[in-house]
Amino acid sequence: MKYKKRWMHTLCAAALAISLISLSYFRAPYVWMAVVWSTVAFSGVIYSRNSTTKAVWLNVGVAITTLGMIESYFWLNGGDGNKLRYEYRERHITRHTPLGYAPQESMVYSGARYFGDKAIYHVTYTIGANGLRIGSPSAGGSDSTDCVVFFGDSFTFGEGVSDNETMPYLVGQQSGGQYHTYNFGFHGYGPHQMLVTLEYNLEGHVLDCKPRFAVYQAIPDHLRRVTHDTYGPRYVLEKDGHVRLAGRLDDAQSNVINTVVVEQLKKSLLVQKINNRISSSDVALFLGIVDSSRNIFEHRYTGSMFHVIFWDTEDHCPRDICQAILEGFRDKRIRVHLISNILPEYNKNKAKYTIGLGGKHPNALAHGLIAQYVVENILRKQ
Repeated sequence: MKYKKRWMHTLCAAALAISLISLSYFRAPYVWMAVVWSTVAFSGVIYSRNSTTKAVWLNVGVAITTLGMIESYFWLNGGDGNKLRYEYRERHITRHTPLGYAPQESMVYSGARYFGDKAIYHVTYTIGANGLRIGSPSAGGSDSTDCVVFFGDSFTFGEGVSDNETMPYLVGQQSGGQYHTYNFGFHGYGPHQMLVTLEYNLEGHVLDCKPRFAVYQAIPDHLRRVTHDTYGPRYVLEKDGHVRLAGRLDDAQSNVINTVVVEQLKKSLLVQKINNRISSSDVALFLGIVDSSRNIFEHRYTGSMFHVIFWDTEDHCPRDICQAILEGFRDKRIRVHLISNILPEYNKNKAKYTIGLGGKHPNALAHGLIAQYVVENILRKQ
């Protein structure tokens, strides 16, 4: 009996050690953890004499095995995304009130992305003295006092493309100097950063022009970010449909233990799937944030217009979520332009418009075509 107890203690200690190593060094760490802990559980079935204890160990073993099989399935059918990795050099991100985080002003840093050991791209990002990625030369050399402001995430910021290949840069260039352009997009941002920028009038401290248009580039993942962003502003939806700033999204993770646990759980694809589920309340909050942003912008800048470019393509937007979002845009009379119309061949030939090898970010060609659409169908169709 003592031998069996010592064996179970040793097995548990070994399983704990392997779990810690898996979390630190292995791909699919929770698959490995399921293997070792199911071994512990089924060993408990074998070595237990009490029938109740055997039943407990058996149920635990079955549960762990089932979760391990689900985790394995997700890794075999989409785990390639975890082969993608970013490398940034000299990038400095600062904590920012109220945005949550922002790039350091007046700096140049390089970024690279790899699929396994294969390089996908290597580009340089230039952040101006205003804290934004640099716009087209017309922003400093045109006599025009009109401008366009762009909001969004890395799609707008220009992940994977050079400074002069981003959509905002190209809009300024293709407008022939008629409009200055300002790129308020950044890695990981969502509509909540756009709204808090407008609520605090942060853009007013940057712009030296009259904004005629705001263009927000939205992806369905923004619905998740408004509730699960790491450091961003937290908005809540009131009963009357309006949204209210209610602190920061990381307030609930303010202690070290919570932060560590959350970061480790994110290594599970099963947890990611559960965490990324979109509910009707997420859709309502997202629409409320976009609507509030539109109202502030158009009221602050008389005669201005707010537009949304929405990525409704198959790999970005599940059909039911897309339908709910588009119905919400229509109900709120928000001007929306669909990527499926701007890049009609996208669903049939994604590789033509993305940075490739599992990356969904638009490449230079896509940035150029979207910029052309903005100039022809937004700026020149007032």
